[in-house]
Amino acid sequence: MDTHDNSATDLRAYPFEEFTGVLSDELAKVVENEPVSRVRLPSGAPAWLVTGYDEVCQVLTDPRITRMVGRDGPRIGVSSMAPDAPRRSINMDGAPHAALRRLASRPFSARRMEALRPRVQEIADELIDALLAEGGPADLVSGFAQPLPMRVICELLGVPPEDRSRFSAWSDAILSVTAHSPEQVRDAMIALAGYLNAAVAAKRVAPADDLLSQWIAAQAEDEELTDEELVDLAVSVLIAGHETTVNAIGTGMVVLLRNPGQLDALRAEPARTERVVEELLRVAMPSDLFRIMVALEDVEVGGTTVAAGDAVMPLPFAANFDPKKFGCPHDFAPDRAETSHLTFGYGAHFCLGAALARLELDIAFTTLLARLPELRAGGDLDALKWRAGLAVSGPEKVEITWS
Repeated sequence: MDTHDNSATDLRAYPFEEFTGVLSDELAKVVENEPVSRVRLPSGAPAWLVTGYDEVCQVLTDPRITRMVGRDGPRIGVSSMAPDAPRRSINMDGAPHAALRRLASRPFSARRMEALRPRVQEIADELIDALLAEGGPADLVSGFAQPLPMRVICELLGVPPEDRSRFSAWSDAILSVTAHSPEQVRDAMIALAGYLNAAVAAKRVAPADDLLSQWIAAQAEDEELTDEELVDLAVSVLIAGHETTVNAIGTGMVVLLRNPGQLDALRAEPARTERVVEELLRVAMPSDLFRIMVALEDVEVGGTTVAAGDAVMPLPFAANFDPKKFGCPHDFAPDRAETSHLTFGYGAHFCLGAALARLELDIAFTTLLARLPELRAGGDLDALKWRAGLAVSGPEKVEITWS
C-alpha cells in the first residue's frame, strides 16, 4: 500500500486533540458531506475515515471488515500493541470473541451494576465531603472526576488503595497515541500485565468478591480460558472503566456549565439526569479516536468502494454529530427524540461496561448538584487546557466553586 497517497487528507488536519464537546468546523463538514473520506494516519499510512452514522454502524458490524489487524497492520499511533501469539480477546471477531465475551460479561449485567449503587454513592459523597472540607475553588478533575471511577474500578478488580496511582499511570501510557514513546507504552503494558498476573495467582489461592475472582471461577466452566486471556480482560476493563469515565465527567460538566439553562433545569428536576447523561454521552464522548480495522475483501461503504486490505477508521464520536441522524447535532438538547448515540459502540462489541458507566455518571452529576447546589465555574471555561496525545479526550483541570 502506498504510504504517500497524495489524495488523502492528513488526519492531523482535524484537531482531534482538543475535542471539547463540539466538532471542529472542518470535521463537521466531513461528517455532513463526505461520510467516507481518504486520510493519512500519523504514521503516514492511508486509511478510510468513516464518520457518517449509518456508515459507522455498517463498519462496526460488517463481517468483511475485521478488527484483527495484527502486529504488522496499520496503527493510529504507538499504542494498540498486538500480542506475540494469537489468543482469544474481546477485540477479536466471530466465535472466539463471542465465547470469551459471554464469560466476561456476566459480572456486568445491569442488575449487578445497579447493586453497586450504594457503594458508588458512598465514594461520591466521600469525595464531596473532602471538597467541602478544603473549601472552594477546587479542581473538579483531580478532586472528583478522576478518583471516582478509579476507586470504583480498582475495587471491582480487587486492587488495594495503595496501588491506584500506579494503575492510573499505566492506563495513561497505554492509551497513548503520541503522548508517550513506543518504549513507554510497552513498559506500561508489561508492568500492568505482570501486576495482574500476580493478582490472578493470589486470588486463585484466596478468592474474593471481585471481577478477577469471578473470572477465575469461570475457568471451571471453560477450560480454554487462560490466565493470559483473563489478564487481557482485566486490562480492557481498567482502560475502558477508568479513563473514559474520568473524561466523561469532566467534559460533561464543562458542557453543562456552558449551558446554564440546562444546568438550572437539571438542578430543579433531578429526574432529568438520565436524559441529560445520554445527551452528554452523545456530545461529550470521552474518546475522539477509534480503532483501525481492515477490509478482508472489497466492500462498499456509503457509496465508496473500500478495497481488500485497506485500513478503515470508523469514528463513533463524529457519527454522534451526523445531522442526518440527529437534528441540529451541535445543540445540547437532552429532550431530543433521537438518543441512539454510538458512544458505547455498536453491534457485537458494544461496551461491556456501559451499565457501570451510566451508573457512575448518574451518581456523579446528581451528587455534584445536590451537594453543591451553587456549583459554578471558578475560572474561564474558554481557557481550559485539554489532554493531548491520548486516545481519550478531556480537560486537564476544571476549576469550580460553590459559595
